[in-house]
Amino acid sequence: MDVMRNEAGLLLVTAEDYARIKAQAGNMEREQRGGAVLFEIGQDGKAIQVGWCHVQSCAVWTDYPVTSPYSWVPGTFALADNGDMWQAVEGDSYNGAKKWEYVGVQA
Repeated sequence: MDVMRNEAGLLLVTAEDYARIKAQAGNMEREQRGGAVLFEIGQDGKAIQVGWCHVQSCAVWTDYPVTSPYSWVPGTFALADNGDMWQAVEGDSYNGAKKWEYVGVQA
């Protein structure tokens, strides 16, 4: 899955990638009964679940799916049960990401 930035600096994925990831994450989400699925993209392009959090434990209402980005390596994605997708960015694999950025779907 390729994540790109538009002219405004927003992260975007293609509609095809988003649909594929949402379907894969949906299978994970159903097992957990809602919440946000945290995943990385494997070399084969498939989502690999690396975490999950319940909606009440997530700070989706503050623009982040998980309040502690440093707990995840940069490149980790979070797909909330409302369909919003976020990516952990900046930082490094030792100290974790510095923040979560919203990922939109390319029109």
